[in-house]
Amino acid sequence: MNKLEVAMEALQSLVETACAALDPAPSVGELNEAIPEAIDVAVSDPAHTRIVLTDGDSDEPDALLGGDEVIYDHTGNPVIEMIAVHPDEAKRRPALTAAIDTIVAALEADPTLNGSVDWARPGVATYGRLAEVGAPPGRTAQLPIVLLYSSDSPVG
Repeated sequence: MNKLEVAMEALQSLVETACAALDPAPSVGELNEAIPEAIDVAVSDPAHTRIVLTDGDSDEPDALLGGDEVIYDHTGNPVIEMIAVHPDEAKRRPALTAAIDTIVAALEADPTLNGSVDWARPGVATYGRLAEVGAPPGRTAQLPIVLLYSSDSPVG
């Protein structure tokens, strides 16, 4: 398993642990779960909120030369996708905001994700309306995360 995979597992664990404390707790999907499947789960879930962590895009690594070895600095850009389909519109955005605030606080408390990265920080959350064809009315939020880490491999 490369460092990015380890970091993604650590981030997934952080999201699951942090969000378990919310009432009602949103359900957290598998890594890279398809959004239509997440919508189906959100509709059937009593909490009506589903969170999915996606890999996002990684930047090209920077090579640092030192002696006989090369160290690669990597930047991973996963995104935490959230879907709220609560029948009461007044509860959708607050559910998303509570999850975002909880995840950001957990990242601030553990910016190295248990030592799996050099540094992890949240980006700016964006909100939208659920636009999937045939989906119930809902709200979405995306919370980008920046992961900085070093590796002896250019692939992570």
